[in-house]
Parts: sequence; structure tokens; C-alpha cells
Amino acid sequence: HRLNDSRQRYTNHHASSEVYKLKYATVADYLWNTAAYDPERSLWKVLVRSYGTDSAEKLIRFSDAYYRLYGICRHMETEDHHKGIKKRGQNSLSDLNQYLADLSKALSNQQPLIEELKYFRNKQKRRFEKLLRDKKVKETSDES
Repeated sequence: HRLNDSRQRYTNHHASSEVYKLKYATVADYLWNTAAYDPERSLWKVLVRSYGTDSAEKLIRFSDAYYRLYGICRHMETEDHHKGIKKRGQNSLSDLNQYLADLSKALSNQQPLIEELKYFRNKQKRRFEKLLRDKKVKETSDES
């Protein structure tokens, strides 16, 4: 908050997305009192208010699994593959699927959010599966 130059703030996305509506609620919390802002607390308050405690926890776990798989994919793109990365990726994808299934049941009245979560899950799933296919091609060409 000490680095903010003025009272004006700009955001660069529209609020038609369910995920961005959550982000904007935390931005509003920040702007309300920048000196006392706690990002984790702010997110938790928004999620609990919007979806309830159980679903808020599942949403955070979904996010954790998403970014865990994101990091694994990023590692696969930039580093040599090491033993176990495929299993870690598969476990993260399995976690994503489970949290999405749980959230779909708990938030059946929140279809726009569920559809966005499916989109994010599918995006990382496709990325991970493509990297696995590319790795197999690389392994077979190295053996030749």
C-alpha cells in the first residue's frame, strides 16, 4: 500500500467471468483499507460469503491442484524430465478431477463457475497430455 502513488486504481479485465468477480471482490477489500489488507483472509472471506465454508475450502484446494499441475507442465517444458514427474502430474490431475466433481455437486446452482473451472482443468489436462505425448516421441527418437 505504501507504493501506491494515488487514489486511482485500474484493472484490466471485465467482470463477466465468475473468477474475475471473485478477484474484483478482493480488489475492493484492498481498496477499502490498503494498510490492513491481507490477501489470504480477503480471498477466504469472499469465497465463504459466496459459496460457503466447505465449498470455499474445495475451491482453494482446486486452485492448489491447478497450480501444482501448471508448475509440473512448466517444468516439463523447460527442464529435463525426471523420474516421478508423470506420476505427480497424474496425481494433480486426479485431484483436480475430484475437487471439480465435489464442487459440481455442492454448487449445482453455480453453473457459470463450474463451467469456468472445467475450462481451466481441461486447459491444463490438454497441456499435460501433450507434454507426455511429446516426451514419448522424444524418448523414441533418442533411442534410434
